[in-house]
Amino acid sequence: MNLITKKIIEFSSKFIPVSKPVHIYYHDVTLDSGMSFMRINYKKIEEQFMYLSKNNYQTLLFSEQENDKLISQETIVISFDDGFVSNYEFVFPLALKYKIKFNIFLTLDYIGTQNYLTWDMINEMYQSGYVEFGAHTKSHIDSRKINDANFASEIINVNDSIHKNSKIKVDDFCFPFGMYNENILQYLDNKKVYRRLYTSDMVNRGSMNYSKIVGRIGIRDEDTLKDFERKVKGHYSSIYYFKRLRSFGNYHGI
Repeated sequence: MNLITKKIIEFSSKFIPVSKPVHIYYHDVTLDSGMSFMRINYKKIEEQFMYLSKNNYQTLLFSEQENDKLISQETIVISFDDGFVSNYEFVFPLALKYKIKFNIFLTLDYIGTQNYLTWDMINEMYQSGYVEFGAHTKSHIDSRKINDANFASEIINVNDSIHKNSKIKVDDFCFPFGMYNENILQYLDNKKVYRRLYTSDMVNRGSMNYSKIVGRIGIRDEDTLKDFERKVKGHYSSIYYFKRLRSFGNYHGI
């Protein structure tokens, strides 16, 4: 995305309401070169956490975002998808250093495998009061393929396992790959299993009968600090708004 495009998006976003808090998301963190949305360099994420701390941003846990008293112009929710071990080795120490709260969506089959979190790590972070957890299916399946045949294994058993191992009640769910459609939204809402369903397209569509749909924006390794600033302020919201108007319902990432 070139500078002119960024300026156009930023300008048009001034005329589109930005829902608060703004939700941003990451995946893995590395000491080496990053890769788009999937992996960000350690020095870059530390610079971003320093920015949030310096500019007095309030970061919220999943369970805190329904408290209107905590919501302000400088309020964001940070989440990490999949449950990489780097979330414990790199992000957790930074969170304690800069007083930044964050959240992790866990894929059950990944827990305890190479490069992913263990239950001990999950429990230590949860007990710190700086980290909360949501569900990301059992096998990282495209959620549009969830139905009555696999609902128990991909959804119910995941929530039960997280509660059994960490005493965490799971109210938050994120769509793997950022992929979803109207059918899965309605299906999960009817099941009344999650209070909040998170997308990767920054479209805050509000509440359904039971669940609330929450849009997030991804942070790329290529983002400059200025890009990051624009994202946490909601200045990229217009690109999702116009894509939604054009019925690109499965658009994800920027």
